Amino acid sequence: MSLSKLISGRKSATFDPISDLASKIGQISASRSFNDEKIGQIALATESLGSSEEQLLTNVYNSVESTIKSIVQDFNLAIESHQLEAASIAGIFATNPKVFLATKLKSAPSNSVIVPSSVSDGFMERPQLSLEAYDERENRNAQMFSIVYNLLSSRQDEFGETFFPTIIVNPSEVGVHIAIRLFLVYNDFKRSANGSLANYARKNVIRAYADAEILKNEQTRVVPVLRTGGGADDNSALFSAEVPAWAVELGSSITVNTGALRVDSKIDLIGISQTNELLNSGLMGPSDNLDTYIKLESIYVKITQGATSEVIRISTEHLPSAAFTYAPQGNYRRMILTMDTDGVVLDNRTTTVTGVAPTLLAELATHKARVQLTINGSVVIDKGDAIVSRGSLALVALRNAGDQLVTGTVFNDLAAKIASLEVIGYTLEAFRANSNIRQRGQLLDTQIENRILHVPYRSPMSVIMPAILGSDDTGALQNLITATGIRVSNEAVTSLLKAQTSLAAYNGVAIASGELPEMTSIGHFYVKPVFFGEAMNLASTVDSLKSHERIKDIRAALVEKIRFYANEMYRQSEYKAAAAVLTGNVGFKPTVIVGTDPVIYNYIQADGDLRTLGESFDVKVVSTLDQRVTGKIFISFSCFDGSRNTTVNPLSFGCMLYSPEVTTKMPVSRDGQVSNELIVIPRFTHVPVLPVLTVLDVAGLPDVATTKVSVHSRQIP
Repeated sequence: MSLSKLISGRKSATFDPISDLASKIGQISASRSFNDEKIGQIALATESLGSSEEQLLTNVYNSVESTIKSIVQDFNLAIESHQLEAASIAGIFATNPKVFLATKLKSAPSNSVIVPSSVSDGFMERPQLSLEAYDERENRNAQMFSIVYNLLSSRQDEFGETFFPTIIVNPSEVGVHIAIRLFLVYNDFKRSANGSLANYARKNVIRAYADAEILKNEQTRVVPVLRTGGGADDNSALFSAEVPAWAVELGSSITVNTGALRVDSKIDLIGISQTNELLNSGLMGPSDNLDTYIKLESIYVKITQGATSEVIRISTEHLPSAAFTYAPQGNYRRMILTMDTDGVVLDNRTTTVTGVAPTLLAELATHKARVQLTINGSVVIDKGDAIVSRGSLALVALRNAGDQLVTGTVFNDLAAKIASLEVIGYTLEAFRANSNIRQRGQLLDTQIENRILHVPYRSPMSVIMPAILGSDDTGALQNLITATGIRVSNEAVTSLLKAQTSLAAYNGVAIASGELPEMTSIGHFYVKPVFFGEAMNLASTVDSLKSHERIKDIRAALVEKIRFYANEMYRQSEYKAAAAVLTGNVGFKPTVIVGTDPVIYNYIQADGDLRTLGESFDVKVVSTLDQRVTGKIFISFSCFDGSRNTTVNPLSFGCMLYSPEVTTKMPVSRDGQVSNELIVIPRFTHVPVLPVLTVLDVAGLPDVATTKVSVHSRQIP
């Protein structure tokens, strides 16, 4: 055997999987169907594609993707779907790197809001590289470089991917457009003729899960409006003057003064309940009727002894005979009240309308009285005519503090007082039928808030290689991949720390409608921003006396803090309500994500998973070597569904937007020397989306874990 054959037949013992992967992809990309320059031009002008060009681009992309996937499987590489997408897109654009590098990014829509990313080394337009020395022969492997680079660099460590899942962005656009759907509710209103601003007072429907007042609207409720002043509208004579008036809120910005109606006085219940807002839309007419649900809500009774009198309110709405029913005879629209019940109870909780115990019924301080109430009334639902009679009350039974029946003088004295009680006023619970839709009630509105998340270019990265042929291209490529992966992972921690600073400084001062100040995290449209920070000293919380139990006690202390803050964030942010609306699943189960350093991680995970956080959550714990996380625990929420790496999810803490870039090899002349440089300008950004975060600063772990706890004892005398 000749020496040349012996040398050529030797196999390298060097472990170099990236070189083998690049070689395999290089063989495939040499095919004309894979590196046709026309494909790259079509991909850069998708807005003007014809059907045939669109089909060609789709076919080539599918072919590139399936081929890369097959090669990756042969090498048994753990590749996520977004990495495969990044590599395939890069392979398409790298078919014509010169055109790609010379093409400007497509601008955002004029009506979009650009979200600043606070990246010092980012800029809007694609960096314009000097292409005078561009040599097609030197870049014959541009497609292979780009595919391998984007396949392996579009990933971050587990810590970064947990808090900021990767989403691939079109390389020809400045970023991603997000249409945020807002679910709003507001009360119907009339515009002013004087040009003053309309009071929409829109509120987020999602907030109604926690705040029942948002969807509370009683515009059709019949509340008699007390009008005083002596003018033509003065109706004070229809109200009991001995009962103080009070205010009733019928909806946002609609408040009326009302009082107890006088007994034995027939009134137009529909007419007297017209608010100023209703009058602005025209007086009610014959098409306005009452609903058949009418109930005697309460009565007001007066007791008088000499010159002293007191008024007591007695609630009747809980009594079954309080409801008006259809009259068995007469007009079918007439409803009657026939209350004859001994279910009224007066005791030490009974007060006057001024809120104090009645002095004229002093027996109630130590006794409980069972009272018979007989009262009648009627309402005609189309006319609105209403009247309630004076009625009468009588003592039926009396028990003392020991729950014994009382008779004799005490009973007779109280019976005489109760028999003298005079019903002077009443209130009804009633509603208008609103069959003519005079009132639209609350209006629901769906609006779109447009945002553009800008993906900036980062500082260029290049590897200098000798100008002579035969240089190790794959070694340089591996260097780029390694550096980019580390940089991306570091940026995840940087963005997490920035989010901590931003949320800690956020001041949620609400305006009258309850709306909180805007922020860049789009999740604030759905949840309330929440931030917790605590310095946790394990030396003051862990007190193990037995060494073999210390790890359990340390873990218990850490997990209890995580559990507390996870539940507090869940409650105060109203995350559950947002999840129910956005997913349509009231049983949605979020994942609590916990990020820390490797030491704390091992203590948290000492006994397995964190199911002890409760059945409401799944839990994922990750760690990073980044020194900035040492002694810290970051806690938030995320979703691990099928759209995790394709959609910006407001229910997840954040996302990393990554744009595949073409990797080129160019001859560069500097200081009279010429060298080849493998160049790439990475383009990515980490975007906080959900403004919900807790940061725990953990101290004292080394002392608690390694130092014996001192036990102080003293002699018992």
